[in-house]
Amino acid sequence: RPEGTFRVKEYNNSNWPPEAIRKESLVKGEKLLLFLRQEEPGTWFVPTPSTGDYRIKDGKLHGGWYEVSYPHVRPGIDAGLALELVHGLVLQQSGQQPAKARKLLAERLTVELGARISADDESEENLQRVQLAEWLLCAQAAFGEKGLERPILTAVRCTHPRVKRCAARAVGTMGPTPQARGALGELLLFPDSLVQAESVRSLIRCGFRHEEGILELLEHELLFLRVGHAE
Repeated sequence: RPEGTFRVKEYNNSNWPPEAIRKESLVKGEKLLLFLRQEEPGTWFVPTPSTGDYRIKDGKLHGGWYEVSYPHVRPGIDAGLALELVHGLVLQQSGQQPAKARKLLAERLTVELGARISADDESEENLQRVQLAEWLLCAQAAFGEKGLERPILTAVRCTHPRVKRCAARAVGTMGPTPQARGALGELLLFPDSLVQAESVRSLIRCGFRHEEGILELLEHELLFLRVGHAE
């Protein structure tokens, strides 16, 4: 991890207009969550000029878990919550139990959150709910435990494509249950290839066996999709 003073490169695209570079540039006193890699001593790199720099303003962190490009244009979510979820992922990947982050998931990933999201509402309040749901559902998929089936299934029924993508990913924590099978069958029919891709991954992660009819489910849904496309 960086210590002391360090440089961050690849932060601006030299082909951008000068005013765009000024807007994207780091400013003294700013707080950021940076995702960096080191390629030479004292110098760190963001992945691309449009990713890796999550600004923290007025206690809100701007950027997504699922959609990571141009994070500064995303609505903000509580910075403490976002940082604890990232810390939970780090703990989980290092073989430790992210107990505090899981407690936050149990408190914040609710049926009410998913039920209040609309695909047609462009208000700031709705966009903030979408952003919050993205973080919580992806964190649940990354290190969550069973017990949050109701809010996950509510998010599955949400009409917002990004929420459905994240919900499809989170269904993978439900295990090989009839509820998970039904939800994934529904998601496979949703006309969004990213939702379908996340659903297939969750089918595998849930651990369904051949005798539970999962191959037949895939064959049925894919046949339905091919016929619908042909029409």
